[in-house]
Amino acid sequence: MSPWGYTDELPDDYDTQNAVSKAVTDAIAKVHGTKFEYGAISSTIYPASGSSADWTYGECGILYSFGAELRDTGKYGFILPEDQILDSGEETLAGVKVLAQAVKALKV
Repeated sequence: MSPWGYTDELPDDYDTQNAVSKAVTDAIAKVHGTKFEYGAISSTIYPASGSSADWTYGECGILYSFGAELRDTGKYGFILPEDQILDSGEETLAGVKVLAQAVKALKV
């Protein structure tokens, strides 16, 4: 999820951030079919102040500042069953690789 969490206003770079978010979630889905929603934190889950994504984007100017969540839709809470751990890691790695390519393309 991308900034902002504290407001429903979208950041100036929202379209760029959202395109990368889509690419990341598409890469994740290709691994085991797990689908994630993406977008601004405030509209994807709920308004939340104190987000690290808000701070790193707003204060540090880090374009690709995201908050990530792993599998589970609330059934298991933060205790993912052992048989889902490897799959979760594999799909997360696929998403991180796409994000790394986007960062690399910035050439900063």
